[in-house]
Amino acid sequence: MGQWDEYLDEYLVTPGHAFGAAIGNLSDMQFFAASPSAGDAGWGLVFADPQNRPIMQDDGTEKDTMITESDTLKDAIERDMKTQGPSPTGLWIGGLKYKVVQRDEAFEATGSKGEHKFLTISAARPGKKGAHIVCTEKAVIVGLYDDEKNQPSGNCKSACIDFAVWCKEEADL
Repeated sequence: MGQWDEYLDEYLVTPGHAFGAAIGNLSDMQFFAASPSAGDAGWGLVFADPQNRPIMQDDGTEKDTMITESDTLKDAIERDMKTQGPSPTGLWIGGLKYKVVQRDEAFEATGSKGEHKFLTISAARPGKKGAHIVCTEKAVIVGLYDDEKNQPSGNCKSACIDFAVWCKEEADL
């Protein structure tokens, strides 16, 4: 367990804003820390090895498609849904498929050292579950929530943004 795992615990998981969280490098979309940190449990929630997954095709059939989760995260971050439409494979985190439902390229947040702008993405799963993704210039932060576990989407998003502000102001991420 590293220090970044503990930061994720402190900001997102321990207060109950998320059941899982991760932080990685924006340059390669590779996570370097995951939470909950106890027993490395967070890694099972935010990472799955590349594998074939059934993807619905336009004709209503499913086709096995190799899914590399970091590639789907990169696509979600870079895709302009207004001009390109939704991803053909979806966003995958921890072996589960999410649907991107909102993207804001200039979300503004205020920290102790001033104003910051972030790319934010909200993604959903059935059963009032989802993910919030916040990108700084150097890092990608993911928080996973489950409304049925008393982890409302808004609380998770706010905690991810607060953590992103802290990353920029205190850790130069």
